[in-house]
Amino acid sequence: MGEVYKAEQRSPRRSVAVKVVRGERPSPSAIARFALEIEALGRLRHPNIAQIHGSGTFDRDGAETPYVVLEWIEGAAPLDAYVASARLDRDARLRLFLDVADAVRHAHARGVVHRDLKPANILVGADGVP
Repeated sequence: MGEVYKAEQRSPRRSVAVKVVRGERPSPSAIARFALEIEALGRLRHPNIAQIHGSGTFDRDGAETPYVVLEWIEGAAPLDAYVASARLDRDARLRLFLDVADAVRHAHARGVVHRDLKPANILVGADGVP
């Protein structure tokens, strides 16, 4: 749904992820879904869910294009790739699973349901935290 870029925020100075709705001329429905995603993220505060820092729009060739600024997760890798490369034992895999399950529980408790939850959409940082 979006393209993610690493950027440097000026104040406070930090690395951030900037997600931009995909496509040169995104459809009104794509823009509406992106706006819903931003609203949903704004309701979530959990250590295993990337935090939103802000959002807005910019002019892309005459079209207002939405973006969202998120916490940058250093060394992020998809869950399945992380598990394979880290060679986690059963207990470590279960701890990771419990962290992810708690984040999903948190989202569900706030009325947010991820419609495409899969290992590729769950990132694990270099520190091993999903």
